[in-house]
Amino acid sequence: YRGYGEKFLQVSVAFDALAQVQTWEAARQTEAAVAFPRLSTPRGRKDEPGIAALKQVWERCKAEEKKLAGLLSVSEEEAMEDLTAVAPAMVALLELTEDFAERYRQEKLRLNAADFSDQEHLALGLLVGSGGAPTELGEQVAARYREILVDEYQDTNEIQNAIFRAVSKNGQNIFTVGDVKQSIYRFRLADPTIFLGKYNRFKSWQEAADGEERKILLSRNFRSRREILESTNFIFSNILSVEMGEMDYGEDEALHFGAAYYPERMDCQTEFHLISAHQKAGENDKPVKKVTAEARFVAARIRKLLDEGYPVTESDGTLRPCRPEDIVILMRSPGSRSAAFAAALAERDIPCSFQESGDFFHTMEISVMLSLLEIVDNPRQDVPLISVLRSPLFGFTADRLAEVRSAAPTGDYYDAVTADGGEDCKDFLATLSDLRQAGRDMSVHRLVWHIYNRLNVLGVFGAMDDGAARRENLIALSQHAEKFESNGYRGLFAFVTQLRRLLEQDQAPATRGPAEAAGVRLMSIHKSKGLEFPIVILADLDHAFSRQDFDTPVLVHPDMGLGPKRIDLERKIQYPTLARRAVSRQLEKEMMSEEMRLLYVAMTRAKEKLILTLALTEGAKALERLAEDAAAPVSPVALERQQSVGQWILLHALTRPEGEMLRTLACGGTVCEAPLGPAWSIRWIEGQGLEETKSRAGRFVPVPREEDGEDLTAALTWTYPYAAA
Repeated sequence: YRGYGEKFLQVSVAFDALAQVQTWEAARQTEAAVAFPRLSTPRGRKDEPGIAALKQVWERCKAEEKKLAGLLSVSEEEAMEDLTAVAPAMVALLELTEDFAERYRQEKLRLNAADFSDQEHLALGLLVGSGGAPTELGEQVAARYREILVDEYQDTNEIQNAIFRAVSKNGQNIFTVGDVKQSIYRFRLADPTIFLGKYNRFKSWQEAADGEERKILLSRNFRSRREILESTNFIFSNILSVEMGEMDYGEDEALHFGAAYYPERMDCQTEFHLISAHQKAGENDKPVKKVTAEARFVAARIRKLLDEGYPVTESDGTLRPCRPEDIVILMRSPGSRSAAFAAALAERDIPCSFQESGDFFHTMEISVMLSLLEIVDNPRQDVPLISVLRSPLFGFTADRLAEVRSAAPTGDYYDAVTADGGEDCKDFLATLSDLRQAGRDMSVHRLVWHIYNRLNVLGVFGAMDDGAARRENLIALSQHAEKFESNGYRGLFAFVTQLRRLLEQDQAPATRGPAEAAGVRLMSIHKSKGLEFPIVILADLDHAFSRQDFDTPVLVHPDMGLGPKRIDLERKIQYPTLARRAVSRQLEKEMMSEEMRLLYVAMTRAKEKLILTLALTEGAKALERLAEDAAAPVSPVALERQQSVGQWILLHALTRPEGEMLRTLACGGTVCEAPLGPAWSIRWIEGQGLEETKSRAGRFVPVPREEDGEDLTAALTWTYPYAAA
């Protein structure tokens, strides 16, 4: 390609000079000298793949240089002026935070209370001195132990690590176990660099001298079939690096097959299904949502596995047909997607259960019961009171609620209900009074069932859509009340307080679906850590990386500090400071490293079969854009440009021999020449063919159970009193 070489060399020399500079002003001057000469297409060679690939590299480099020019458009003095201007506000923020922390600490001391973080810090203060050396007490505690073993060390934070050092004679008798590729709790302040520092510094146990720190590599995997391990190794050897992922993935980090008890089979290859979920196939077609298309495909694939009796291996090495309980659908953040997948599974007569803690508390039935328990304890709480009145249990309309408030515009809402005088308000107050009277004498567990029976709670919510699941949630709440009291706690106020704390911490009592949580399980990747399943379907891979944490006015990084915006009151504008840009970039890299580790955890949950599904709304156009970066390995810069885990996987699927159809759709791409391990099954599915399938078994009707504590005669003759409203 005559003429291209000289122009590419000219630009690369300019960028090499930019990489060598040491000061901001030198970087500005060097960047200003970078120039992209006109890159014309040789006559008659417009459609040649090589020419097109070079032009793509050229245009992408120009786009990156344009971003860099924007960053370097301000002088060093201007950048420092921004930081100087926001410094007083940042100092005030730190002082306010420190003042709040001190007052909060004093209030907890007054209440004789401490949370988990307090206990960590108190232990640290007792065991570690100001210089980092153990205190006298720390040395006494350390003398009690001959050996200290720490599991899941990759999820340690710096406070915990300092405590470990203090009680282990400065690390002389401590044995830690972990896998940094499974560190997925950065949001809980887990710091994987603690593990990585030792992993990179320690010598192999075979090379270390006597008494010297050492590491033992446990790389043999006894859980999964060879096909799953090779698929995981293939992906992570091509995406994980120090630049993007905080570590390399070499032979020492790879998974090596050790589960020799699996019989040889030919049907365990990894499956990768791409669902083209266009909005419409034709003018008369109804639009199909992406999540619906993917859910219906997953349900159809599971139905086929069950109908064909896909064999799974028992502990003794024998094979049996798979059951719904052998299958799990993992997603990054199931949230509302669980409903679409549950509905699609129901269409195929496949039982399922899902236990997302946030969903438990945000279901209507649990929200209403929590509010009702709160007002039984104290009715002068406007939000819970209005929630209960508006609920299906009492049927107040929005207009009626407004009318009640208009009768007594001042005071709390309980005063307004008391002053109204309407029959509905009188009935409600009488019911509430009875419940409050019962609550004085009953245990919390008995009170919950008394409310269920008095208001027919199970009947009301059981008659709604997904009634069986709603009933199970309510029963789980009653079981939690029983467990609460069996642990020695007493009182409605204490029970409500605990429920609120669980809600704030995004935890919940374990719920059970129909038939004791039988069926296909829907689960988040975080919840699946430490578990294993014969068949794993990793869905919703097109879930976009969340960047909402980067939209806050001030970004915070433990090492880099604060990254504020500059607010110019005179010009009435705001823009990111240089510090904010630096902190934001570092946080994004750490977020993507965490997403890589989440993918690793998800893929390694599978024992015998791994199925990946990715729904795309742009069809082949998405493949065309990705084909420009498809490689093995993929450069960290290319990975950073992607918006989802699914795009990372696609970059490699495009290089596999089995991905020929994808390369055809993408109009380009090359085949990887490196050894790829067992073959994959890669398929392209048109989402319009995934129509709704009516259930063959009809609607599931739960059978009442004696332990539910219901008066069945009353339930059968009961009439909903608010139908007209």
